[in-house]
Amino acid sequence: MEIPEITLYKLERYLENLVPLKPSLIDCCINSCIAFTGDFSNKNICSRCKEPRYISDKVSNIS
Repeated sequence: MEIPEITLYKLERYLENLVPLKPSLIDCCINSCIAFTGDFSNKNICSRCKEPRYISDKVSNIS
């Protein structure tokens, strides 16, 4: 089912009235191998693909 004119912002505003959930943003491997949580929270290199946790030449828009 497609809902025209819907945005993530509008959907979040609608759902927050129904369900008291707050998203948690976490770092993941650039190749989606692992999430840097738990035992991996202090790691800076993915243990599976050896890619760095961050892309040093790009600035994140998430604040």
